[in-house]
Amino acid sequence: MVQGEGPLPTFLTKPKMPPGMVQLVASNTTSDRGVAFILSYEEFVDHVYKDQAGLDTIGWGHLILPGEKFDVPMSREFATALFKKDLGDTERAVRKFIPVYRTQNQFDALVALTFNIGSGALQRSTLRQMILHGLEHEVPRQFLRWNKVRGKVSNGLTRRRVAEAIIYTQGVYVPN
Repeated sequence: MVQGEGPLPTFLTKPKMPPGMVQLVASNTTSDRGVAFILSYEEFVDHVYKDQAGLDTIGWGHLILPGEKFDVPMSREFATALFKKDLGDTERAVRKFIPVYRTQNQFDALVALTFNIGSGALQRSTLRQMILHGLEHEVPRQFLRWNKVRGKVSNGLTRRRVAEAIIYTQGVYVPN
């Protein structure tokens, strides 16, 4: 069986809230639990390093853009400010590309995913199309498709995607 094919585990298909009950996002920002979840997967590193995809990264998972230069070692304070800016950019992308009402946990899960895969990937994703077309039952499976680095399954990304799918469907935050 190909990864992401076949029936979903029951913990990803049983809604936590009773059918018909929807808790709308009170704000368009990531909750404290969502931020803590992301930070649990984005370890603080005070110097430039290559991420799993071989891209230059620093701080709390900041992808270094062309022309960006940072003093190293980077202070935790500066890295946290940079993370907050990146998080704001990610939240704006989720609001732009998925402009439908979400519960807080769904918004948090989408932000966590997008923080990791990038806003361009979210924009082009089948996951986005499933949400926009109301195919909620397919969304957990779509999270699980984003578990590869250079075409190879990553156990770390698989764990992260399962955790994000659980946040999306159940509102249960399981940090790394």
